[in-house]
Amino acid sequence: MARIVIVGAGIAGLSAADELRKNISKKHEIIILEKEKEYTFQPSIPWILNTSRNPIRIKKAYKRSRLKGVVFENKEVMSIDFLAKTIRTDRGEITYDYLVLTPGAKYAPERLSGFKECASNLYDPIQAEEISKKALDWGGKKITILVGALPYKCPAAPYESAMILQDYIFEKTGRKPRIEIITPENLPMPVAGEEIGSSVVSLLDSKGIKFFGNSKALSIDPWSRQIVFENSKKKEFDVLLGIPPHVLPEFLQGSPIQGANGWIEVDAKTLHTKLKNVYAGGDVVGIQISNGRLLPKAGVFAREQGRIIAKNIMHSFSGEWITDEFRGFGACFLETGGGKAGFASGKFVGPNVIVEMKKPSIFWHWAKMIFEKWWLYKYFKAGHSGA
Repeated sequence: MARIVIVGAGIAGLSAADELRKNISKKHEIIILEKEKEYTFQPSIPWILNTSRNPIRIKKAYKRSRLKGVVFENKEVMSIDFLAKTIRTDRGEITYDYLVLTPGAKYAPERLSGFKECASNLYDPIQAEEISKKALDWGGKKITILVGALPYKCPAAPYESAMILQDYIFEKTGRKPRIEIITPENLPMPVAGEEIGSSVVSLLDSKGIKFFGNSKALSIDPWSRQIVFENSKKKEFDVLLGIPPHVLPEFLQGSPIQGANGWIEVDAKTLHTKLKNVYAGGDVVGIQISNGRLLPKAGVFAREQGRIIAKNIMHSFSGEWITDEFRGFGACFLETGGGKAGFASGKFVGPNVIVEMKKPSIFWHWAKMIFEKWWLYKYFKAGHSGA
């Protein structure tokens, strides 16, 4: 009998657990360690900004999981002894035979001085709801959306947030808000290529949303209400919404599997780390692709990585000298407001990155809503958070 411990029940962790439980003997244990009591469907957070969703609607209690034969333990991992194959949590220790690391990236607003004091976190459902309540009262104030550092998860989200907010405020007040996006990226969603990035800039411009790329923030001054940039330039703001810097969870920082880019180093195809029977996927891995950038931290890749990890653990059980490989096919919705969305898809891993974007339409907006319902139904029983 083997014990497989999955750290983190996000998209990658759930995907791995589902694939394993459907295909391996019940004599093998599958245990998920998750510090949160509830799952949040991250892609739906921008919809909170226009009140078409609320935090309760996009959350599900893990106790309502449909994954039969998978044990969920609400515990926070404090450290891992890879030699002893032992995990220390806030409530005791647990050993493993196979370890799957999918805890997700940690928000680190303290890495950007002034962020906590000045900015609302667009990736926090509660703060997103607060933004939606205040947005209609901002009058003529300029709304600045700041990407705090690279890399960050959900690459389309800052642009979706800007367009959804712009549409929401205009619909409710008849007034077009002043919105700007400031990011270290040269273009939106740069991994998708210059053509798609430029088309997103044009889309933003058509809506009156200004884009400022190649702008790396060093600090935010609460007193002067200015953002200080790497080139010593400064920019004032009225209302600041942001995406905080992302880092590895503390229990993985300084570990033997942390790579030079700050994220867990894995084989790009098998998702195996350099340690035997230790795999990692989702937002904690740093996979470099052919254009020199890191593979985006996106749910579509996390889902597939979880499945590939599960397949390779199964091959290990059977003693097969074969592996399933992560091929980097991905897709991403881009909400543009007005009940429309675009859709980018392509192959991100390999000698050439090839991605195409479908024009915004009602169809892709509905496709995203259907995917949201399917995903939550697949993994959780009916009922909202804590029900």
